[in-house]
Amino acid sequence: MAHHEVFRDLAESLGNLVRLEAKAQKVDLEVVLGPPDPAFFAGRKSQVAVYLYDHELDPEISQDQDERQRDVTDETGTYTILYGRPLFLVVRVAVAASGKTALEEQANLGLAMKAFFERPVLKEELKLGRSLSEGEIPIDLDVRFTAGKKRGLLRSLGVTHHPLAGYRVAVALLPDRELRRTRKVERRSIELFDKLRPPEGRSADAEQQALSVGGSPEGGRPAARAAKGRS
Repeated sequence: MAHHEVFRDLAESLGNLVRLEAKAQKVDLEVVLGPPDPAFFAGRKSQVAVYLYDHELDPEISQDQDERQRDVTDETGTYTILYGRPLFLVVRVAVAASGKTALEEQANLGLAMKAFFERPVLKEELKLGRSLSEGEIPIDLDVRFTAGKKRGLLRSLGVTHHPLAGYRVAVALLPDRELRRTRKVERRSIELFDKLRPPEGRSADAEQQALSVGGSPEGGRPAARAAKGRS
């Protein structure tokens, strides 16, 4: 897995959700994967910005996960490979909008929020790129994206007040380093019984009688056994 592509693939996947919603509502909307800086708002175009502004590792979620196993078959046989626990990366996303008027800006932001409301998880068919882990990836509202956090983010971008929405996405980074590799061995069963009290059909007399009529007590091919006897 190319971990260095996670941010790009996640941003493109989230932006694509907004594009799908705009298409469904027949709205001409441009999606920008980057910060809502002064240039974004100065154009006064119908746009939505999806900005991955912060991230952190969550060791608590990672510790709750199990080690990952995968079966691999090559010319030497079948192996079970054990990998370490996944590492969870929590990405915080800010969503902003612009428009010709303040009302249009708010409508475009509402469209983006509806996109994440209608599709609250990234399913396999909605993921873009190849770095996102398997399984559904939830898109949660970020309760830490307070008014103070919004003001601080806009101030750092050199922008005056504009409405923003915040989301939190936890992505699993699957390690490629192998912890252990073991060869799979085919299991075989051996039937054990007392020769003095054998199960029905497994006594020496029963086996001899089966051979005499061309059968096989072991499930072999009678014709081959008969041919071997004639030779």
